[in-house]
Formats: sequence, structure tokens, C-alpha cells
Amino acid sequence: MYNIGGPELVLILLIGAVFGGIPAIVTWRKGGSGARILGTFLFGLIPYVGWVGAWVVALRTGPPSKKCPQCAEDVRRDAKVCRYCQHHFVAA
Repeated sequence: MYNIGGPELVLILLIGAVFGGIPAIVTWRKGGSGARILGTFLFGLIPYVGWVGAWVVALRTGPPSKKCPQCAEDVRRDAKVCRYCQHHFVAA
């Protein structure tokens, strides 16, 4: 449905490195062990994983509205009749 690549993929990886990397670097600088550094790296990724999941769901569901072809107003996606100009949408 949607192809994620190029700049979007680089941005996703960069954000993940920041959210996981900064806590891991702080732990390493404070003398933490390897397991503790890995744990803080993974713990730092938890909000990131949630945000990426929400983003993917939003991409799959599409926009919450559609444009009326007659008056160009935004109407709800499941509308059968435009509330502005009374245009009847054809079921797809």
C-alpha cells in the first residue's frame, strides 16, 4: 500500500538511534556493564516502537476524510451524501 524508503527510512533509523543511543551512552559513561548498556538501549527504544507502530496504523487507515468532487469540501470518509452540496457518492 505505502512504500517507505529513501529519506523516510533514514529518518526512522536516525530517530531510533537517538532514542536508544543516548541512554546507552549515558550508562556507558557512568561505567555501566555491557548488559546494563544493552538494557538501557532497548528501554530507550520502547516509546520509539510505539510511535512507529502508531504511524504505520495511520498510514494503513488513510485520511479520515475525502473531498467532494462537486464542491471540494472535506467530508467524512464513510459519507454517502455531501453535507454542503448534497452530492451523492457512488459506493466503491
